[in-house]
Amino acid sequence: MWVSQKNKWHSSTTAFERFFIEKMIQKCDFDECISNRHRTTNGFVQVKEMINLIRLSEIRGRSIKTLLVLGKEAKSEFFSQNIISDCIINKYFLDLKKFIIAFDFDALISNSEPNYFKLQEFKNRLLLFSIQLDKHYLACLLREFNNLNFDDEKFEREARHIERLIDIYISYLIFCGYSASSITSFLSDELSKGNHLTFEKFTLFFNFSIKKFRHYLVIEDINDDITDFAALLDTDYTIEVCQSGENPNIDKQLKKEIYLRFSNQSIDVNSFIRELYDKLLKKLVVKRDRQSLNSFNSFFELAYWSHGHSNKLKKSELLGDPINVKKRERTLLKTLEKLNVIEKAEKNELPEIRSYKIYNAVYYYNLALGSKSIENSLALMWTALEASLPYRTAFSDVECVRNLISKILSLGGLSRDIMSISRRFKMSNKLNKTLLTGAGLSKLDIPSSDDDLYKWAEWLKENKKKRFEKVVNTSDMLAFEYSKLGQLLADGTARDLLQRVLSSRDSLDFQIQRIYVHRNQIIHSGDFINEYTNLWMNIEWYTGKFLAFLIYNEQREMSYVDAVRNLESDFEYLVSYLQKNKQKTIQDLPSRIKEIIFSQYWQAF
Repeated sequence: MWVSQKNKWHSSTTAFERFFIEKMIQKCDFDECISNRHRTTNGFVQVKEMINLIRLSEIRGRSIKTLLVLGKEAKSEFFSQNIISDCIINKYFLDLKKFIIAFDFDALISNSEPNYFKLQEFKNRLLLFSIQLDKHYLACLLREFNNLNFDDEKFEREARHIERLIDIYISYLIFCGYSASSITSFLSDELSKGNHLTFEKFTLFFNFSIKKFRHYLVIEDINDDITDFAALLDTDYTIEVCQSGENPNIDKQLKKEIYLRFSNQSIDVNSFIRELYDKLLKKLVVKRDRQSLNSFNSFFELAYWSHGHSNKLKKSELLGDPINVKKRERTLLKTLEKLNVIEKAEKNELPEIRSYKIYNAVYYYNLALGSKSIENSLALMWTALEASLPYRTAFSDVECVRNLISKILSLGGLSRDIMSISRRFKMSNKLNKTLLTGAGLSKLDIPSSDDDLYKWAEWLKENKKKRFEKVVNTSDMLAFEYSKLGQLLADGTARDLLQRVLSSRDSLDFQIQRIYVHRNQIIHSGDFINEYTNLWMNIEWYTGKFLAFLIYNEQREMSYVDAVRNLESDFEYLVSYLQKNKQKTIQDLPSRIKEIIFSQYWQAF
């Protein structure tokens, strides 16, 4: 988790600029709580997804059901980044919002088959809206940023609006070809140099212009795979085989005897390196059947690049990207370690699993973690999640997964909020030393149990003016999140808590459906999207958490089926109670409700 240091900011940096930088890095930080990471979609992206699903439905009729789910997502009142909630569409493309609200998505299907006449009508209207979005969406988004009041005194009032703009801006950038790694890398580099990073400077860099890059791939051993590797690379690029001694400056940075050098042009260097890995992997496998793909094991550790003809090299910034097999998340192991089921996650050893269902699911999960093909990995991860379900709750497989997983993992939404802010408080206190002294943090540790989460909740809801002033003086984003979560816990109602639970459920539900769509594209047609990072990391987290819960209960000699049913029952009761008692304050909720909310430590990290 990246945390800002007060004394590292340029003296001219405004509150808006600090908040913008902190929030952008948080959303793109792979070490951040999953609830705070960037999302895949916004109103602009949803329109593109709908058009794509219409085309798929015209080819494969069963895809129409997915289009209906996407229509539900676009209209959801609990989802903050859909067509009806997108603040740019609300202000500049209101006709699109009204059209989606009024449109009857059920009319697109008749007798379980697509209604092709209605589908064509719908596609034609969306294509017209899409043209306008292509021409003006980004300009309108940047205009909103530029029209913000940068006055520090009015910043807090604007913070929620800025956060919404940042959310949809990141989704737009990534959909259009940039990588989260590049966003983080650019911001971190500017801060480390002590530069005054303005919003204008950020937009100037991420302006979709083509840039020239030079790439260096270090060769460790000469073998048949490496020879094939270089030959395949040479089909698309002009490759130079370089040896130590040709350029002392490069030699000093690479510290290797031999390397390949070539140039290319792209808008994003990390996206290009990621695509290069994927392309070479496919070409190498297609060329001939092979037992091993070991030449790809250290690809990202051996990939360097520079701007144009510069001799200053940078290492590939894909450490948290799931295409880098060595750096993929291991949520299952980490969760079991924190639950004291295993001692050290680094050993990569699970306890004995007695249930065949869990055993089978873990088998597919571990296969997914080790697969060098990101397509195979995502497809296997879906198989693991589907195989782990202890019972069915709906007719189709995907509905069973969506229904059960979204309910269970939404119970941990508030716990994740508390865990995230507790980590940020403790790390900020450590990095900024005396700035938070006297705020009461010395008596609190980063939560390691349900009781710890409750202690932090009690501390967060204390309305102390002096403490807030200390937080503001440390970090604008931390102050905003502290104020938002503290107000919810201190003055929020059952209605607010219900909104948090249902928004988490809907977000999980729709993301699972989106993952399923891309899994089907892989299985049925071999197609895949460019931006898979968020989807893969989400399904790995869902699967790892759910499997950890099953194994944890099995190790305690409890029925994992009963444990899952108990959580589903808790969700149903919680939602029912909150709906019937919307005016009650969170502080006045009965212990039975608080116990459900604050007994989800296993989901908090």
